[in-house]
Amino acid sequence: MLLSRLWKFREPDLRAIRHICLALLAAFLPSGFISAAEIYSASLSLDPAYDAGGCALVSSNGFGGTDRQLFISPTNAYYSIKDYSSNNTQPLITVEAFDPTTRLLDQALGSQIYLASGTRVLLWAVYTGGYGTFAGCTGDGATENVTMRIVGENFSVPNPPTNIIAVGINGGVTISFTAGSDNGVGISNYQYGTFDGSSWVYVALAPADFASPITVTGFTNGEPVTMRLRAVNANGASAESETFSFTPSGPPDSPTGITPQSRDGGVEISFTPGSSNGSPITNYEYGILEGGVWNYVALDPADALSPVVVSGLSAGVDLTMRLRAVNANGAGAESASFTVTPLNCASGAGGAADFIERLYVNLLGRCSDSDGLSYWLAVINEQSAARVALGFLFSDEFQSAGLSNELFVDTLYATLFDRQGDTVGRDHWVDELVGSRLREMVIYGFLKSQEFTALASSYAVDDFNSDDEAAYQVRAFVERGYISSLGRQPDAFGFEQWVAGLTNQTYSGADVARAFFLGPEYAAKNTSDSQFIRTCYQTFFGREADTAGLQGWLDHLSLGNTRSSVIDGFSQSAEFAAFAAQYGITP
Repeated sequence: MLLSRLWKFREPDLRAIRHICLALLAAFLPSGFISAAEIYSASLSLDPAYDAGGCALVSSNGFGGTDRQLFISPTNAYYSIKDYSSNNTQPLITVEAFDPTTRLLDQALGSQIYLASGTRVLLWAVYTGGYGTFAGCTGDGATENVTMRIVGENFSVPNPPTNIIAVGINGGVTISFTAGSDNGVGISNYQYGTFDGSSWVYVALAPADFASPITVTGFTNGEPVTMRLRAVNANGASAESETFSFTPSGPPDSPTGITPQSRDGGVEISFTPGSSNGSPITNYEYGILEGGVWNYVALDPADALSPVVVSGLSAGVDLTMRLRAVNANGAGAESASFTVTPLNCASGAGGAADFIERLYVNLLGRCSDSDGLSYWLAVINEQSAARVALGFLFSDEFQSAGLSNELFVDTLYATLFDRQGDTVGRDHWVDELVGSRLREMVIYGFLKSQEFTALASSYAVDDFNSDDEAAYQVRAFVERGYISSLGRQPDAFGFEQWVAGLTNQTYSGADVARAFFLGPEYAAKNTSDSQFIRTCYQTFFGREADTAGLQGWLDHLSLGNTRSSVIDGFSQSAEFAAFAAQYGITP
């Protein structure tokens, strides 16, 4: 039966099979095979028998049992024909299942096929006797001897690593794990895999590293990474480990934009923080150049927000300093060097004099002069601490510093609250300024707070008196008028003009509102009658329009009356008079 089936092959078929069988069989091997351990080996010799046509059929082997049957020992493995030798170069070695109607694979030297333990296969060879067609071959009368080894080999890959602990480091990760079984072939390296958006891409450690922990670098600090790990031995790579994540982190980058401000016996340093590189900044260290050596000292208590204050420095001595940030990975790079000379401004007088002295130091960066100190002492004794603070903040000397919105807010916190700004509060005030709110109104926000009251009280001075409140209310009325009628923050020039007019009673509240509504800026908005009336309610009454009132004014305009007449009606109402009185202005 076997002979009749093979009889159908022609010589070109045999040559093609001989040339490609190795390539075909490579598909049966797991990728990455390098070598394997022999776990079964047996040698055998196949003796030829000739058929009537002169062709040689190898029909016996050295194993017991049915002729041409090879019984595989009880070991699962990849089996191959090795150490093949013959005195003829043309034989084709074929392995078939015990059922001869089911062909497993045409085998050639060095190829492998997986066989389970207890498998019984047919192993036989055919010799063409030349390159004539198989059907017409003639024997050459030579004795055909074929010898070979049947080898079972361990091509097992390792088990994947488990119990993975990944800790981000500077630009990479350290990975601890429990190695999986090597399954008889030692683990020689590991591969780490990252997801590129569509597939997992694996890279072998170079140089190779096969012991926990391993280190992988080449990642960006602060950017989370998702990874898998797999072990490698001579037979290939294991299955993937569980997915794990980490964020590389390193020491912080250096702070920039350093702005030092001399203080009494110290310095206040404003700056822009550098990148934290994946780990939060927890403190700063300042360095002082002494004798050609940089000596660094950590802020105590720790301070991780700009500005930071360094105290206890020698007054009147020029110091060259640097600043660097600290996180869990250590101290970062130093800032550019800067020079500062701490002040010696202690008045020793206590009370109001010390309050004023700290304004000189915090806002002007210098000690007080005797004339200036005397002038401001008179102001604080006759008026309030708020009035003195406003005087300093609107002085040409302070304004000439040209502080950014951030530094301006930082200065208000340090001067009027004697502390750093909390993140929420600082962001709020900076956003207000970015949104074009006038700095004067932000200053009033600080001066009207309980924290400023507590600070003034600690120096035994009045914080914010009734005159200060009256001045604030006028400004608040003008500010809300701009916002409610024109939908924007006031410009400084217009604001000052309206505040001055209301304060000296050159203008009434109605005058201001009328100017807003009848000016070209509002006219350019091209509002509907309904929008106009609703805005009048907000501007004159500080509330939403009621349904009856809105309809009444709409009916009034529908009769041909002007918007000016509507403004007259609002401005002359008792409700507006009461509303204006809340701000202390003439309605």
